[in-house]
Amino acid sequence: MEMTVIYTAITGGYDQLLQPCLPAEGFKFICFVSKGSRKNDYEGAWQIEEIEEDGPDRYQPTQLNSAY
Repeated sequence: MEMTVIYTAITGGYDQLLQPCLPAEGFKFICFVSKGSRKNDYEGAWQIEEIEEDGPDRYQPTQLNSAY
């Protein structure tokens, strides 16, 4: 089966993660979060993945959402 991926990024506690309104078969939801802020591997429908915030480009927290 073909899978569609929907992704977002939340860094620095900037926002909160909203769940999809309906179960979505054939969709995978991934949320990138600041390293050290992941509490679980999944939060509802979202798979949580940590990212480095202090890479070689040194993005500001508000810029990271655009970078990933």
